[in-house]
Amino acid sequence: MVDFEKILPLPENSKKDLHDWKISNWGSTNAVDCIRNRDDIISFSTSWTPPLQAIENLVKKFPELDFRYYWANDDLGADCGMQLYEEGELIEEIRPYHLVYNYCWDSIKLIA
Repeated sequence: MVDFEKILPLPENSKKDLHDWKISNWGSTNAVDCIRNRDDIISFSTSWTPPLQAIENLVKKFPELDFRYYWANDDLGADCGMQLYEEGELIEEIRPYHLVYNYCWDSIKLIA
């Protein structure tokens, strides 16, 4: 399981609603449901929404690494995209829903 708290920990003694904090800071309320690792590719799934904020925080922690992040919800491609980070900066973002959706789901089939 991927633990988003290792990327950005929950606030200590927070009286604020943690559900809202998780959405604001991780982009998702749950940790990763499943994970597959092959070479330098990590494939995972979360509930409901992609953890865009968690990925942004991961990039900040490791700016020396390059990240290419694809996501695709399984709700007819309504929320799909790709972000490319190099040297800690977002340099490309694509959201052509139908193209990225097919690529993401085809990639999962290849890794499985």
